[in-house]
Amino acid sequence: MDMLSETLITVCWELYEQGIPKSHIARKLGKHRETIHIWVKGIQQSGLLNFLDEYRQAKKGERKKRQVNPILKRWVWADLMKGDIRYIIGVKTQEEQGQQAMSRYWKSRL
Repeated sequence: MDMLSETLITVCWELYEQGIPKSHIARKLGKHRETIHIWVKGIQQSGLLNFLDEYRQAKKGERKKRQVNPILKRWVWADLMKGDIRYIIGVKTQEEQGQQAMSRYWKSRL
């Protein structure tokens, strides 16, 4: 089914009002079940026309870039290439854990 999203939202709401389960609606419209839940919840809160207006407005805004800062990416890849991934993922060796435990012990004694 190749329709505009606004048309799909309207059809979704009409099917929902007829008592059809959301999972069936999702299958019929070719959308994820969670998308249908979001649409129905939004329409219930603000009404169909207001929801469609909000939906249109949301699509007009500028999108944030999802790209990682290239400098940070270069640092991470450099550490990966060195094989020193422990600090990136936060894993500590047994030696580091032992040193931390000793440090805590001595701090508690002071």
